[in-house]
Amino acid sequence: MKLFGKKFLAGLAFVMIIGTTIISPNVMAAKANTFTLSSNKGTATAGQTVEVTLSYNSGDDPVSGFTIDLTYDPNVVSVNSEKAVSSSFNSGGINLNYSSNTVRVSRYNADNNVTGKTNIVTIVFNVKNNASGNFAFNAKVNGIYSVTGADNLSHNNPSLSVAVAKPAPPATTPPATIQKPAPATTPPATTPKPKATTPAPTTTPKATTTTEATTTIETTTTPEATTTTVPTTTTVITTPATTTTPITTPVITTAKPATTNTDSDSKMDRNTIMLISVISIAVIGSVVFIVIKVRRKLSR
Repeated sequence: MKLFGKKFLAGLAFVMIIGTTIISPNVMAAKANTFTLSSNKGTATAGQTVEVTLSYNSGDDPVSGFTIDLTYDPNVVSVNSEKAVSSSFNSGGINLNYSSNTVRVSRYNADNNVTGKTNIVTIVFNVKNNASGNFAFNAKVNGIYSVTGADNLSHNNPSLSVAVAKPAPPATTPPATIQKPAPATTPPATTPKPKATTPAPTTTPKATTTTEATTTIETTTTPEATTTTVPTTTTVITTPATTTTPITTPVITTAKPATTNTDSDSKMDRNTIMLISVISIAVIGSVVFIVIKVRRKLSR
């Protein structure tokens, strides 16, 4: 009987050990609440910005609120601003200047626990110009709770490592080559030669003086009642007309009016008439002398 009791107790202990071994993995496999840090770029560039997002994924025991401190290296980055995101945690606040290297995030949902995945906040950081190498963001959960009153819920403390790349050297632009403009060639000024203008010659009408002197002397001698008939002699003296044509000199610039020597012509006319008169008297005298001589011869 005693032997049977010892065997029974040994078998029961073995079953308990086996059961504990089988059941323990299921208890350890309970899902924890998970917080995650991510950035919009794996490699940040000095002088630019990087965005860090804190998100949440509920576990078997979801939470309704928490307080998380996000720390960073102030020698590498500085806080720029908060970027709005859509979140299931609809209340709370964010202190961007909680300390020289810490941003404090306090968010909660007063109505119920948050299940599933949701973003919490996005912080924009400036990467300093002298930054280099890798740097880290670390999130530490300082408080966590649920609407059921539990305050010791399972969770993690995430971290994020970001590399810093030096900015690319500025592109070197070769100096612009300024081409010297070709010297302007100015054609020699052409001065138009003035056209010689010959003034129209001034024509002075020729002064024409025509003098026609015609003297007709008719002498009729009636003989005495004799048988001798003395012929009648008619003498016609015609003085040719004298035409005086003055020499006309063409004038280039100023035309002087022609001058007619009227006094000289008048004197010439008078002299001509006097000459004709003298000749006429001489002819008449000669005729009379001849007639008288003939009559004397006839009377003898």
